[in-house]
Amino acid sequence: QLSAWKPPLTLRFRATPTKKGWLRKLVTDTEQYLASPRNADDRTLVWERKFVQLKVGKLIVCSDNDNESDETMHLNGAATSLLLPKDVSNHRLCFRVMSGLNFFILQASSYEEMMDWA
Repeated sequence: QLSAWKPPLTLRFRATPTKKGWLRKLVTDTEQYLASPRNADDRTLVWERKFVQLKVGKLIVCSDNDNESDETMHLNGAATSLLLPKDVSNHRLCFRVMSGLNFFILQASSYEEMMDWA
């Protein structure tokens, strides 16, 4: 019964979720991306293939799978959102992971992969 439910809802995992694999990451300068007008055709986006790991409450982005971290985002209080192609210069299968003022925009190779990561 949900009648006894009162916010906030606290989710607990028996084990910390883990995942790893290759995704494309938007590496365009964040300030430039945010300052650009939405749907601008002249906005140049630069994407790089990155090895991404989700472990111990962190999202770790590496240039290759040697586990040397390029960037790390702590996921406590983070949010994920799916992006429309028009928001990312017509790139499909993109999602954003935000934690505080930091965010990563990532692109999967399939719908299933995008939903699994998001």
